[in-house]
Amino acid sequence: MSAKNLNALVTLLAEPNAPIDEAALSIASDLDPTVDIAAARVALDALAERARASSLREALAGFRGDSENYYAPENSLLPRVLTKRRGLPLTLAVVWMGVGRRAGVDVEGVGFPGHFLVRVEGDLVDPFGGGRAVARADLEELATRTLGHPELMDDEMLEAVDTRSIALRMLNNLRGAYARQNDHARALITCDHLVDLTGAAVAHRDRGLHALALGAHAVATEDLGVYLREKPHAKDVPAIRRALQLCEGRAVLN
Repeated sequence: MSAKNLNALVTLLAEPNAPIDEAALSIASDLDPTVDIAAARVALDALAERARASSLREALAGFRGDSENYYAPENSLLPRVLTKRRGLPLTLAVVWMGVGRRAGVDVEGVGFPGHFLVRVEGDLVDPFGGGRAVARADLEELATRTLGHPELMDDEMLEAVDTRSIALRMLNNLRGAYARQNDHARALITCDHLVDLTGAAVAHRDRGLHALALGAHAVATEDLGVYLREKPHAKDVPAIRRALQLCEGRAVLN
């Protein structure tokens, strides 16, 4: 993946009012060159036209969560979600936000732990649940499922989140999805984005491990070294040191 493509997302997210649907399309384009970004925008426009003629809920009535293949990468790629009308809570929320933006409906992303929601003109909605309204009892059930106890829920979990935060959460979902499939090349691309956007030590670590799996030993050596310097007391330091020693030995041999 070229640095130009990676930097496009960084540039977009630097804008204060960057649309999350455009950020999601940029991510999808980097990870799957076969997706049709123009067709995805047309689909969002068509849904917005229906929303203006009826309501956002009616226009998006066919969209719901994919419980059977929850962790499949396509559930985190916006063009794929628009085609199959199934996805993760986060990606479905992006559909609602993108269509709402085009239709002139106020839709905010709500980063509830483990289950992304949206707020539509003040009302909480669950895109994964087909657009059903979310009551207090539903939030307590979600908190029990994701946090272990309803009393661990606080009001901050219901605050709107910005485009950058949503994009980072999407990238982390994709990183995990590709890692589960041992698709190290695409997982590495998500880590490239995370390193560029956050500089976080764990992003360097993950990129280094995927680089090692791909045989890019010089890159792995640099990234794993960054992690060890910044997180010298992390629990996984012994394992990362062993990986670094393997990288350095392979780099010398090569």
